[in-house]
Amino acid sequence: MPRWRLSSVFKGPAKFEPTSRKNSLTDIKPVTCGRPFCKALIYTTMLRLLLFLFAGLPLTLLYGQGMVVLEPLKDRFNQPTDIVSDGVHDSLLYVVEKGGLINRYDLVEEAVGVVLDLTDRVDTRSEGGALGMAFHPDYPDSNYVYVNYTVPGDEEDVEMVTHVSRFTLDNTGLFDDLSERILLTIDQPAVNHNAGDLAFGPDGYLYVPTGDGGAAGDRFRNGQNPESLLGKMLRIDVDGTSDGKNYLIPADNPFVGAADTLDEIWALGLRNPWRISFDRETGDLWIADVGQGAREEVNMVPAGHPGGLNFGWNCREGLIPFAGAEDRCAESALPFTDPLFDYPHEGNNGIDGRSITGGFVYRGPDGGLKGLYVFGDFVLQRLFVFDPVRETELQVVYTDLPATNISTFGEGSDGSLYLADFDGTLYEVTSDSGTAVRGGPEAAEMVTIYPNPARERVTVEFPHAVLGTVIIRLVNGSGQTIRKWSEQRVSGGRLELGVKDLPAGTYLLTAETEQRRYRSRLVLH
Repeated sequence: MPRWRLSSVFKGPAKFEPTSRKNSLTDIKPVTCGRPFCKALIYTTMLRLLLFLFAGLPLTLLYGQGMVVLEPLKDRFNQPTDIVSDGVHDSLLYVVEKGGLINRYDLVEEAVGVVLDLTDRVDTRSEGGALGMAFHPDYPDSNYVYVNYTVPGDEEDVEMVTHVSRFTLDNTGLFDDLSERILLTIDQPAVNHNAGDLAFGPDGYLYVPTGDGGAAGDRFRNGQNPESLLGKMLRIDVDGTSDGKNYLIPADNPFVGAADTLDEIWALGLRNPWRISFDRETGDLWIADVGQGAREEVNMVPAGHPGGLNFGWNCREGLIPFAGAEDRCAESALPFTDPLFDYPHEGNNGIDGRSITGGFVYRGPDGGLKGLYVFGDFVLQRLFVFDPVRETELQVVYTDLPATNISTFGEGSDGSLYLADFDGTLYEVTSDSGTAVRGGPEAAEMVTIYPNPARERVTVEFPHAVLGTVIIRLVNGSGQTIRKWSEQRVSGGRLELGVKDLPAGTYLLTAETEQRRYRSRLVLH
């Protein structure tokens, strides 16, 4: 299989080109086909790029003319760490907060309610807290939810203890905090690198990524230690008990019966895997692992793989050797598995970052993102898109975001994609090629706005008759809703809005009725 190198989006279309070297995003080959943008880009694409660069629109060029749109949904969460769905209701999301609250958010009613309160038991120091959640794959027949969170340590040299616990849905629609059944406890020697995600695989087993135990450079030597649960990918069966444990060991776990390796381990050599996901169409497992001081990496394990992989930490960081580890790692028990790709902490024409936040392969109703792996970087506030399928023009591009410090991504029951920033805002991730209405198959449509650019008043023209009322929002380049018009009755498919008192700039206008959603862009001068 050929390797690829990335061309910079600022010097031409972002694309991978064949190279004989490893699959690193640092192999930059600028495309010099004109300035300021490549002559091959058609006029509309150039216009969109200009709007992005100078007006701060929350958009990203994907390929050709496609762009990513971040649509803010709610901004009242407190340090969100995970977004999950129950696999049943398209209109419901569950947002985990670091402090221990788990919220149910109704996308239609725009209502938020707490469904589980763990604030009395979580340890939120440093990177601890409530960190991950997953519904039982047979929910609601098996009405359980699983939560990964940290509690204070009560022994010497144990700063925190990770709990992976099961909670039961009660008859009021809430998860009963008194129903807790602790499956796993993992001692944490430090207050960081706690990982925290949870995900059920297509095989029905629970995958639990763990960090290396904290501090710098894997001080506690857990990543390559087969007798530690830290720095690993664990795989357990939650539908049974055995040997005094509230879970079973899958019989096909790769190290079952090995004298020197814990049975729960499915893979090793991880530093702090912040977000994993399964491609709901292919079953492939995506693992984003936060680096030390040089590289961030993405690993992909094909569906059906038996496990037993060693991703290299702390012998390697991404595709490069970890400083000082050469002698210690010269004779590893397992060969190291290359990441699918990595990227550096600085330079690289902006294709860089400091703390990766893993995302999802998009399988939702938006055709413009179909099959693309969307992920981000917490520290440098990047949004990346990676195409794992195309073999000659794979593309990865990013943008500075209205979102600050992307802390997590989440997938709706219908495959829609969401992200949250650590400041508490929840966004839906779509492309400007249109996205399906929640709960329905129809694609969102563009409205016509004129005059555009405008100064005092604009007319919004819908593509067909609109029944009932419509709610319109105007979103600025920082992702903030600066004006909302509601209960506006549409006459003849047209609606007039006053914009005289709004500051100049480029905005995203969204319109929502009971039947569907619309969007377009508006420039005020």
